[in-house]
Amino acid sequence: MNESNTKGLPNGWDGKDWRRYRWTMRTIFREHGLLEIAEGKIIREKLISEEGEVAFDKKQYKIMLMIGTTIPSDRLQQVDHYESGSEMWAGLCEIYEKRQNATIRESTILRLSEELKSMKCSADADVQAHVSYMFRLKTELGSYGYEVNNINMKAMLLASLPDQSEFNQLRGAIKYGGNGGSMTPEDLRVMIEEAAERQSRRQGEGNGGQRQISGRESRLHGRGGSRSGGHSDTNKKNGITRACFKCGALDHLKANCPEMAKKLANNSNGYDGKRHTQSNYTRSENINYPEVAQEPGVVTGAITVHEGKK
Repeated sequence: MNESNTKGLPNGWDGKDWRRYRWTMRTIFREHGLLEIAEGKIIREKLISEEGEVAFDKKQYKIMLMIGTTIPSDRLQQVDHYESGSEMWAGLCEIYEKRQNATIRESTILRLSEELKSMKCSADADVQAHVSYMFRLKTELGSYGYEVNNINMKAMLLASLPDQSEFNQLRGAIKYGGNGGSMTPEDLRVMIEEAAERQSRRQGEGNGGQRQISGRESRLHGRGGSRSGGHSDTNKKNGITRACFKCGALDHLKANCPEMAKKLANNSNGYDGKRHTQSNYTRSENINYPEVAQEPGVVTGAITVHEGKK
């Protein structure tokens, strides 16, 4: 630990000599009448006057300032999420007192490292908060004597990102760009946050386009443009986008219409007065064709009659 600064606070503590730091801070808290508040022996809920609550809050802020200015920034990340000085001091004591027990330290390192390796950010999650939490885990592991090297940290950061276009492009640029070796995890963090902003804008544009399409479809159904006759909900449920052209039913299309099949079956027993394509030119005996006057050289049906020399 370095020499104390002019206010008596330990300056530039590196997190190694916890017992000395704790003794120094408790002594300073006692000197300024803050120890009972820092250790949670006096709580805000038991105060009866508004003036007492205001004074209590000011002392809490002073404790936070004392702690925050005496530890390195990477150590501060472990406790900067607390809202009061007593919570910050309790969190700091819990972290470093656990380090004194070898069994607890080993199990904590294993748990935190596995959590860091298995982290995965979902497509709809806050990427910036996700990355910040990964760096907090890295710092906490460092406080237990386990340092995550830069190569592994960068690999875990990239692997934890969602499978989306901007992040896929970033992964490709880091992998094939040639400058990934000199890049620090902090540099990659900035690039990830920039990619997250671009991905957010891309999703916003995509959602806007989708809303326009939905609006056109809605107007089409509203003015009767749908062929289902206003039964769009039924069609969607059945997976059909239009009604049968033959009978108007909504549960099938014209190709599967039972009325159409029935009519074709009835027509197979006799001539329906319509012209049908024949597979050959043989005249059916069951069909009575009208008599047609034939003239020499005139084609009638599939037979040509010529009058000439016999």
